[in-house]
Amino acid sequence: MTILSHKESQEIARTVRMFDVGEGLIDLIEIFGEGRINHTYKITLRDGLRRSEYLLQSINTFVFQDASALMENLAAVTKHIKQNNGRSIEYIRCKQEGNDDVSYVYIGEDGKAWRMYHYIDADVYQCIVHPYHAYMLGQAIADFSKALSTFDASSLVETIPDFHNTPKRFSDFLLSVTEDVISGDCRSKKDEETVRQIKFVLERKDKFGILAENQKSGALPIRVTHNDPKISNVLVDKKTNVPICMIDLDTCMPGTILYDVGDALRSVANTASEDEKDASLVDFSTVIFESFVRGFLKGMSGLLTDAEIELIPYSVWILAMELGMRFLKDHIDGNKYFKTQYDGQNLERARIQFKLAEVVEQKIEDGELSGIVYMIVSEMQKRE
Repeated sequence: MTILSHKESQEIARTVRMFDVGEGLIDLIEIFGEGRINHTYKITLRDGLRRSEYLLQSINTFVFQDASALMENLAAVTKHIKQNNGRSIEYIRCKQEGNDDVSYVYIGEDGKAWRMYHYIDADVYQCIVHPYHAYMLGQAIADFSKALSTFDASSLVETIPDFHNTPKRFSDFLLSVTEDVISGDCRSKKDEETVRQIKFVLERKDKFGILAENQKSGALPIRVTHNDPKISNVLVDKKTNVPICMIDLDTCMPGTILYDVGDALRSVANTASEDEKDASLVDFSTVIFESFVRGFLKGMSGLLTDAEIELIPYSVWILAMELGMRFLKDHIDGNKYFKTQYDGQNLERARIQFKLAEVVEQKIEDGELSGIVYMIVSEMQKRE
């Protein structure tokens, strides 16, 4: 267990006082969560018998270089959700001496960027234990999108431009492949397995525009997308066991909701983990798929276009291929983006995603996944 030093705790205490949390006594400072990008601390304040809990978070300005623009995004999104009777994180304003502008980010003298929000006591699941968890995830994504259905997504700053632009990801991938071939650098990178995975990508290059082209034509409307829709980013009510809201909103950007659907299913319905070494263990759980889609379609009832419903299975394939390309590109580039524990790990990660894409590809061709989607749609229509 990591323990804060006296110097660290004093710095955090001073930072807390830069936010409008009242004058209560700072009673407890705890390291909170296991976030890989931002450092988070749980702060407890006491004012007489009144006890208030908050989360103080440092913003990783290497990943999110414009912290102020980021927080303007999040403040606007969360405000809109609450105005539409949804539940969301509630950010706390900074104390602004002599300044009428509202700010939700504090920049310290050392350049560190901080934000603070109210703590919500809730359950957080780290993995899918049974199908109902997948249903909850689908419902949470739908609730998030539904609460923002009247929000102008184009007003958001793209914190990570082209994050799910699959054709652009493919172009970037090709540059790395070409540079690798030209350089002649074959140190375990241009082995047989790498070449095999490159060929797997190239054989499917004509399909990478499925979402992007439908988005451009307007068949897939632009919505606010979460872009990190994992089960651990959903707060669940401890009593009712239903989703409260989604958290970790840093990657909220304009896009198609199928980015979130595909990415969530790519993760939760894969029977193997992203770091599995044995690709033969990869399969796509149609039980998890069906449960997720039920939660999602119920939550989005009446709001989805025909194309959004039709392309649900294809979104899983696209997001698996996209992540696989990113892993393979990083392997070719010398592991500059994704952290690895040993040489060749990103190649193995790519192989897992491509095997998943291959399995999903077959289920799409067989009509199995579309059959599940339209079975659920039909059942919902009969109940209306």
